[in-house]
Amino acid sequence: MKYNALATHLKTKQYAPCYLIQGEDKWLVNSAIVMLCGIVSNPLLNCGIFQENEHEDNIINALKVMPWDSDYRVVVVTEFTTTRPVVNSGGKNTGKPILEYLKDPNPSSVLVMVSNGSEFFSKLKAYAQIIDCSKLENFELAQYIKDRCQDRIEKAAIDTLIAYCSSDMGRINTELDKILSYKENEPITEQDVIELAIKDDDYKIYELTNCLADKNPDQAFKIWNSLSYGADNVYLVNSVYNYFRKLLYTAVNKNQPELYKKLNVNQYAFRYLERNSKKFGAQKLKKICDMLQLMDYYIKSGKIDKQAAGDKVILNIINI
Repeated sequence: MKYNALATHLKTKQYAPCYLIQGEDKWLVNSAIVMLCGIVSNPLLNCGIFQENEHEDNIINALKVMPWDSDYRVVVVTEFTTTRPVVNSGGKNTGKPILEYLKDPNPSSVLVMVSNGSEFFSKLKAYAQIIDCSKLENFELAQYIKDRCQDRIEKAAIDTLIAYCSSDMGRINTELDKILSYKENEPITEQDVIELAIKDDDYKIYELTNCLADKNPDQAFKIWNSLSYGADNVYLVNSVYNYFRKLLYTAVNKNQPELYKKLNVNQYAFRYLERNSKKFGAQKLKKICDMLQLMDYYIKSGKIDKQAAGDKVILNIINI
């Protein structure tokens, strides 16, 4: 189920013995955990949280404990990387402890696990209700922002906030807290967002690419300098390289349906990838990617000063 369906599901009180949370949006992951812990009375007594790589026996023992003054007990495992085999009296490997437990679970306990993408979690899917905490679609984010602002925010402001935060709910909530503290009971305009919200590095990379596509070196240098403050230039070159690789892939596969999903970006961000890929063209983008790869090698091997990397990257891209 999608994250947005979880609250409705929990109202039915038909709880699954195991919930598997997966997806890259950490705010949604934490929010899902909080909602699932909310099914118990006295969370202090009936909600166990394992945040380190806990031994499976300890997790299973916690699941077998009866709830105290509550119908249910919840056990949350946020980090889990290893499993040990279950061996019977004949020395035969019969499976994994948690998977074996879930074949006959304690009806008063609910296990919540956060996936790290390992093979174990692929097997766990057969026993669990999956909660998808991938980044929300822009229309879902827009509705959430409108609700938090009680419809006091204009559409352009919503779009700008989503773009600045790269559709990340944690960042959106942080920036909304700030904006709402400044604009209490007042209309919120796009200019308010521009002045108060902090741009995500991914958005700055997009802005940098726009300037390079428009051959605007002065603004490109300003953005590069704002990115490089407190950051390693190797990281920045790699970030720019990764973005140009997406542009190249977009240019080469422009007629492929639902290309944005393969690039792991939302449709809003994909529109700008399409725009800039057309401005550069596939041939130039291939040359730029080759140049950035070479620049990365020069920096790491000490053949070019890190401080000069920004100048060379920007000027080389504009002159290709």
